[in-house]
Amino acid sequence: MEYGTKLVFHLPEYFFHENIVYGCDNQDFRKELLGALAKAGAGYFFSIPAKTFIGDREFSCEHLVVYAVEDSYYSYVQIFQEMVCKYHSELRQKAYYYEQDNVLVSLVIGEEG
Repeated sequence: MEYGTKLVFHLPEYFFHENIVYGCDNQDFRKELLGALAKAGAGYFFSIPAKTFIGDREFSCEHLVVYAVEDSYYSYVQIFQEMVCKYHSELRQKAYYYEQDNVLVSLVIGEEG
């Protein structure tokens, strides 16, 4: 069965402040993102637990996988961008990431890009 384009959204899990790395609480971000994707028609998505290593620190992170047909692909990316801006604009990361069919794409947010 063909599901369309595979998108993997890398949920922000950490931020830097004065060279110190902190973890993020993504509960509300994740809940609203899932709700918005479902409302936009994403009927099938799943989560992959992963690890991020920054220096000698280890963080649990999450990759959210959704399959999109061509007419919904850009709306899903836009929803992800809107949720990142709403919940994580203070993180001041230069970019957030998602994968399109196993190719990593940088989504530049705000003035940092």
